[in-house]
Amino acid sequence: SQADELCNETFSVGQLHHDNNVGDAILKMRARFAADNAELAQLAHEREDLANQLDSLQQKLYQAITDTERVPEKEANLKKEITDLKDKLQVANQRLSNEFPQYAELIMPRPVEVAEAQRLLQADEALLVYVVADTELFIWLLRYDQAVFQAIGINEDELTALVKTLLTNLSPDLNREIQPFPVTAAYQLYEKIIAPVAAQLNDITHLFIVADGVLESLPFSVLITAPPPDPEALKLNLEIPVASQQYYEQVAWLMKKWITISLPTVSSLRALRTFGKKSVITARNAMRFAGFGNPQLDGDPNNCKLRQSNMELTRSNIADV
Repeated sequence: SQADELCNETFSVGQLHHDNNVGDAILKMRARFAADNAELAQLAHEREDLANQLDSLQQKLYQAITDTERVPEKEANLKKEITDLKDKLQVANQRLSNEFPQYAELIMPRPVEVAEAQRLLQADEALLVYVVADTELFIWLLRYDQAVFQAIGINEDELTALVKTLLTNLSPDLNREIQPFPVTAAYQLYEKIIAPVAAQLNDITHLFIVADGVLESLPFSVLITAPPPDPEALKLNLEIPVASQQYYEQVAWLMKKWITISLPTVSSLRALRTFGKKSVITARNAMRFAGFGNPQLDGDPNNCKLRQSNMELTRSNIADV
């Protein structure tokens, strides 16, 4: 159908937008993959040098072409050097693809077709991909058996304001008085960015999310999937810790409904699913992650020392202890 064709074509184009925003993540992944492989580390270093040289020469060529006193011979030499470097870079890229496909997939991701992405998903999984434009928000929802594309009428400024409201209250630096969490804004944001495709998520347990723009800083798990209860109707004062705990336990947090997994790009899902089954974990880091949460603490919450010391323990959203 026409809708399917539109979804397929825009899905590939949207990934090109994401691939331009993940340089830092790629560098970190590269270091991790190359750490225990001297041959890969050497080849990756050579390729990076070639890419940097090519970028430098292209800038010099641009300057030469736009100079008021152009020198044809200089331009010709630069063009020849650029052609030679491109050939060398292509050889390095091909070698990486042949000998180290995991690494090549990370630094040279190719767009994933809709059908290929669907094959990577289990029956209880869905993939949400976002692109933030000036006047609209584009959403792709993929499941193993369906694909949906929607353009949502929310401009970037409105989206930024809602996200900023949530992040301000979540930051110890910005919320020094520990004001109540803005549940209304959390529900409004859910209504804007997930509710339009929520009908396709009824039997989903895991959400893979490729965010964009201001949404990249949003912890999706703190969104609220139903209108929040009225604290006044419940006769609860959210300034009192015990009352706020009782209230927040009744809130329909998104984390109660779905497990969210953030991805930098769609192609990273392919890398995880394709290469994750192969051993890239050495003995020294065999334990990938250990987490502990929801502690049962004794004592009066009003005497919690963290209220006075939380700014000393954190900077932005990163713990310093």
